[in-house]
Amino acid sequence: GGRYQAVAPLPDGSMVVAGRTEKKGLKGTYVDWAIRMLTKVGAGSWQYFHKATNTGGGVDSGAKAIIALDDGSFVVAGTLNNSKNGQRATVLALTKDGSKKLWEKSYGGAGGGATSLVLDSSSGYILGGWAMVGKLSDGKITKLSESGLQVWDWNDGGEGLQRINGVVSRPDGGIWAAGWTQSGVKQTRRGWVVKLKSDGKLADKPGVVGEAGTFEFNDIEKTPDGGVVLAGTRVLSKQGVATSSMWLVRLNAAGEQLWQYNTQTGNSIGRAVAVQGVDDVVVIGSIIKNDQPSGMVLASVNSSGGYADKTWLLAFKGVDHKVS
Repeated sequence: GGRYQAVAPLPDGSMVVAGRTEKKGLKGTYVDWAIRMLTKVGAGSWQYFHKATNTGGGVDSGAKAIIALDDGSFVVAGTLNNSKNGQRATVLALTKDGSKKLWEKSYGGAGGGATSLVLDSSSGYILGGWAMVGKLSDGKITKLSESGLQVWDWNDGGEGLQRINGVVSRPDGGIWAAGWTQSGVKQTRRGWVVKLKSDGKLADKPGVVGEAGTFEFNDIEKTPDGGVVLAGTRVLSKQGVATSSMWLVRLNAAGEQLWQYNTQTGNSIGRAVAVQGVDDVVVIGSIIKNDQPSGMVLASVNSSGGYADKTWLLAFKGVDHKVS
């Protein structure tokens, strides 16, 4: 079994997708990275498998992000489990025909991983994910050079559990990041927003979004005014019954909330968001049935947090995770 979790569209209409494939061995299940080129008509061109050398990793393992560079090569990030380093955040670069690995590097200690990778506004890359500190996890953001060398890294170092699920670079060289934080006696999860300067130091105190229930952000995208749109999930309980919905939050450049919106499609999870035009956004996610993805929902939301067009609220079979 396996799935693709990221896509890099190319100018000629083709694309490269990246994800994971599972292979059972005598010692357990190995989760390898799967990277494949598809032509503009959906036919397979080439594929590259980056093999794990250790079993385990679960749902966190696999390639989670891919970038197509101007020279035709690709940079892929995710979580890989191997016998030498354990489970770690990993980034590798491939030639444009997928025939050769140009470089590969791992970051952080064992047990950590990567969820997102973007080009920095100056040079190099920004990697988002988490690092394990004992039994706790810290949200982690790492600045990389063009050859994958670590320039700096930031982690929250707070109490409880945190994870970065998405990062974007700002025009001034700084970074927005989003994910979730979980702490306190009840271990309640909240949406989490981090804003860093270009040197990796905090620009503002990390913001927590969500007052009651369980919240998390799964993706983040820039808006023309220097702010961001966040996509995720909001879970509320009523009379002992928990219901989840796709959740959008719009912040301006100062980090102030302009609006938030929940799609009314029953149990659903906001997976990814894209900005369309000046301030309209498109969000895509999964419909959940019996705790498993059973379909996909797609919605367009306007600049005031309402449907841009009610016909855009679509739900159908099949599950996707990215908007490009």
